[in-house]
Amino acid sequence: MLIRHLHTAKTVSRRCGGASSSRGIITVVATAAVFMLSYLPYFMYMIINEFLGEITSSTSRYHDVVRVARTLMWVSVFGNAFIYQYTVKSFRTFLQRGARQIWKTIVGICESEDAEAENQGTTAV
Repeated sequence: MLIRHLHTAKTVSRRCGGASSSRGIITVVATAAVFMLSYLPYFMYMIINEFLGEITSSTSRYHDVVRVARTLMWVSVFGNAFIYQYTVKSFRTFLQRGARQIWKTIVGICESEDAEAENQGTTAV
């Protein structure tokens, strides 16, 4: 279904005189793939639980599988940031600016603490 939508978008883009962005296609395909792979264990758990719920819910191994399946769903959330950082230039620029600002703030705090400690050391003597 996703492939069909991408093909339709590419066709419409060409008809309107636009160029299809390979970075955009990579972003969509990678995001969809990571989503499907990270949610697959939980979907399987839900299907198995529907058919064998009472039999499997009493075993401790079952609870471990559920925990792992729910944890793997977060791979999609965290993976998106890395996918966008790799494929979307404006997002990469945004992250770089944010990192620089955070670094300046941290360095500024450390420098002010060092200066304050130095001043306290000279006044105590």
